[in-house]
Amino acid sequence: MPHPTKPRFPQIVRIGSARVFIYRENRRRYPRFTVSHYRLDDEKRVRVRQSFSLLETARFEATRIATALARGEADVLKLTSADRESYLHAVAALRPLKMPLHVAVQEFVEARRHAGGANLVAAAKE
Repeated sequence: MPHPTKPRFPQIVRIGSARVFIYRENRRRYPRFTVSHYRLDDEKRVRVRQSFSLLETARFEATRIATALARGEADVLKLTSADRESYLHAVAALRPLKMPLHVAVQEFVEARRHAGGANLVAAAKE
């Protein structure tokens, strides 16, 4: 039986023309996996790095980033973790209504305009 080979680093996740690198380093005897990619920020390239303790988690994030870059969704990568959590919470709240987030926001803005900036729940109950 052949010996299993160790993964070689850096690993490159390629989707289309997008490339995201995964580096391995040891921090206090424990491995850390760093996902690295470039994004455009006001006409200049900025290197973005995220660290993970598990290789599987790093691969998942690298694949997600490479997919977004390949689709031209680079703005999605600028979300902070709080923004992403807020987005996921909003989508989950709308799931029982089977309504996309952008439609709910458009309806909210329109209703708020008609209510004159008043509380929409109170206006709906009247």
